[in-house]
Amino acid sequence: MNTENADLYVLAFGAHPDDVEIGAAGILAAHAKQGMRTGICTLTLAEMSSNGTPPQRQLEADTAAKILQVTERIQL
Repeated sequence: MNTENADLYVLAFGAHPDDVEIGAAGILAAHAKQGMRTGICTLTLAEMSSNGTPPQRQLEADTAAKILQVTERIQL
């Protein structure tokens, strides 16, 4: 889902994988459906998570991004 130097119309930030997907899925999906480029930026790998492991959370975040037709998912 990585694209080179392309502008995003919507870029949503979340502290952990799943924060954006829970809080802004409708916004991202609606804009993607209209052909606009969207992105999710996650600030952590969920290292301190009590639900699942960081690799499992990354896989879930990747899957959710595909379902939402997100153009780019950035993991800091």
